[in-house]
Amino acid sequence: MKTAPSRTRTAATPPRSRMDRDTRRRQLLDCAIEAFAERGTARAGHADIARLAQVSVATAFEYFPTRELLLDAVLADTERFLFEVMACGTAAGSASGRVLEIFHLFANCVEDQPHHMRVWLDWSTSIREHVWPRYVAVQERIIEMFRQMIDEGRSAGTVHAVVVPEDAARILVGQAHMIVMMRFAHVEAERVSRFIDHMIDNALSR
Repeated sequence: MKTAPSRTRTAATPPRSRMDRDTRRRQLLDCAIEAFAERGTARAGHADIARLAQVSVATAFEYFPTRELLLDAVLADTERFLFEVMACGTAAGSASGRVLEIFHLFANCVEDQPHHMRVWLDWSTSIREHVWPRYVAVQERIIEMFRQMIDEGRSAGTVHAVVVPEDAARILVGQAHMIVMMRFAHVEAERVSRFIDHMIDNALSR
């Protein structure tokens, strides 16, 4: 009579290492970002995370006890990602050069960080209580960061004096959606780069 295979481990099958809590939480958060990118901020949940991480649903709940806490964690990580991109514009250089660097990096993130970018796009259309005010707050902070760059450019003479910094900043942030959609639509990188150059030139030189 056949017997079940022995579960005794041998030298050839070392025991599976157990993740520490921080590593496991990061893994689950990465899976959450992927799940929210796939299903949207309104639909993704613990079961989707468990599927992607290949853990039990109970494990997902252990680290994120409610859907609200799960959503908060995903949005917080998306905020972190966006502000890391913006930080690339704080280096020395002209205002237009700093803005240009940010937008080219942002466009490249569609390839490098597609899940974060999809969450950001979905979040921008989620006009619901709790989610929407948080998005507006993040957007206003980004607008202010651009406004400061443009204002500094005006003072240095590298941005045209007739440019209104806040208006130009809002134009730039609004066009970010178009740039990302172009990349997701597989528009050639050269065309996207040309669009970015023209958009920034128009926003900051007239």
